[in-house]
Amino acid sequence: MSSAVSDRFVATILFYSSDKQVLLQDRVGISKCGEEWGFFGGAIETGESPMQAIVREIREELSFNLTDFEFFRMFSGVLPNGQKVTAHVFLAPLPSMRLFDQKEGRAMKLFSFAQAARLGILDMDKKILADAAFFLNLK
Repeated sequence: MSSAVSDRFVATILFYSSDKQVLLQDRVGISKCGEEWGFFGGAIETGESPMQAIVREIREELSFNLTDFEFFRMFSGVLPNGQKVTAHVFLAPLPSMRLFDQKEGRAMKLFSFAQAARLGILDMDKKILADAAFFLNLK
């Protein structure tokens, strides 16, 4: 019997504001790999497309009906626990945060892309931030 951890497939979203900020979730207390901050999203369930997964996750985590978003790209990496992860990353302009009713995590906060990259986030999330900032011309 193998002791290897199976690969993980997730859908995640980067909400960005017109003033070049990104919304992150305070993950202290719910962290799976020691990260203090992260994007909203989660595991893609069996039979679910990445798009269906991100819509479901945002409904569960923020009580928000996500409609204005686009697929960005896939990222692959290895988590600190050795598990391989493939993230289907979506981008969305940040709606009014008053529309969100956060159900998961301690808080959420806006950061500049540079500030976010210096937080306790996963290495793969740092790569996502850098690529998204370049793509969105937000640096």
